[in-house]
Amino acid sequence: MLLGILDTDVELLNYFITLVKLHIWISRKRSVAPNLTAFKEIVEAKFRIEKYIAIKNNTEVKFQARWQLYINSSQEL
Repeated sequence: MLLGILDTDVELLNYFITLVKLHIWISRKRSVAPNLTAFKEIVEAKFRIEKYIAIKNNTEVKFQARWQLYINSSQEL
């Protein structure tokens, strides 16, 4: 079982690992197979929620730093 990586450079990866585990747990509880589309929707929802909170709390720089890899990969698609 993957628990996470102890490195501050991969904070977002650790967050995604946690979200994957949550998605798998919820899927098992509902007796459905986990799927990538549903996971992507969870990540996008978390992104939008954290962005809203960052704007409200005036911490957008910290938000941008944390989610930079996701932001870059979303723009390429």
